[in-house]
Amino acid sequence: GFCGAILLGLEDVLSEMVIKHYGSLDELFFMKGFFGVGISLLQLLIFEREGVMTLFSNIGNEPCELSTRLVFLSVYVVFQFMNVVGEVHFLSISEAALLSLSLLTSDLWATIFSVVEEGILPSASYYASFLLIVVGIVLYESAPSPLEHGTQQQTNVVDKKTDNGVEMT
Repeated sequence: GFCGAILLGLEDVLSEMVIKHYGSLDELFFMKGFFGVGISLLQLLIFEREGVMTLFSNIGNEPCELSTRLVFLSVYVVFQFMNVVGEVHFLSISEAALLSLSLLTSDLWATIFSVVEEGILPSASYYASFLLIVVGIVLYESAPSPLEHGTQQQTNVVDKKTDNGVEMT
């Protein structure tokens, strides 16, 4: 749980760094695709071998046909791909902190569904954690964007130099 959260936040920050300072969107897409597929396949072989065998087996008492299970798996893969593409494009125009805060609010939709459709009320700790997320977003949005600050510094440097790069006084 905790290690996963740290790794997810680190992944967003490093992705933003790669896009903005060391590479391009194409390089990041390749790295995420290549290493993501490789690591996922390795994890499947080590930790989920029995689950994969069960998914593809056809013993006869499954709740749905093999073709239906493969459709569900394919749809999941397509949506995960769209998620990664969306996050990378978001990081190319914004910051990792805003992405992380925004993703935390997605639990609100699941909670609304739980309350309206299932009649299940969340615990008090959910409301406390959601309040902390909202406070974090308000604090983050109340400060000037780090991207605007960096752009302003770059503009000032360009304004002070002539075409040949010599600073004017």
